[in-house]
Amino acid sequence: MRRTAGRPVPSGRVSPGAAHAWGLLWGVSGLCLLAWKSGATACALTAFTLASYLLVYTPMKRFSPLSTWVGAIPGALPPVIGWTAAGGALDAGAGALFSIQFLWQLPHFLALGWLYREDYAAGGFRISPVTDPSGASTAWQLAVTAELLLAASLLPFALGLAGGLYLLGAVVCGSVFLYHSLAAAHELTVASTRRVFLTSLAYLPVVFSLLVANRR
Repeated sequence: MRRTAGRPVPSGRVSPGAAHAWGLLWGVSGLCLLAWKSGATACALTAFTLASYLLVYTPMKRFSPLSTWVGAIPGALPPVIGWTAAGGALDAGAGALFSIQFLWQLPHFLALGWLYREDYAAGGFRISPVTDPSGASTAWQLAVTAELLLAASLLPFALGLAGGLYLLGAVVCGSVFLYHSLAAAHELTVASTRRVFLTSLAYLPVVFSLLVANRR
């Protein structure tokens, strides 16, 4: 893939064997550190994240467009890991964080996939923009997940985790994200999907920052 050709392993600066060795070392070291400092729950969630991302999602990208949805599961667990590491339980609050992070990933990656669909196809990745060149599948997924994301972003307020400032910010950010996603779903172009991708980059840090700033 041209998009990733300059990264250390594809460019030859790091061998695959060295990458596997360092990845294993850092993964095991991180799990041990989490078990020591943050407890069994955070450690177990991180182990599941590593295993599902590396052993399920990564190889699945070559076989099924459902890999995007499967990969969004380990991708949504980091805020839950932080929640439990800070003493929180696997409760509705953790579920709200998971839902926001999970749903955010779909329009984010679908927009990126449409922008670089030829590159992904050349790399052998069977994502929706590759398996459905018409764009119909990408379009409806963009629209539905952005709508669900707006609804999920209201959960922290509904659960009493955040106040009115967060609610206002979540509605504004979610509405802007939804607007661009619906526009891209209506007409998939380089410009429309790029706006979705750029909006997604701003959405998550703004919403989570508001949640921290206006927490109850």
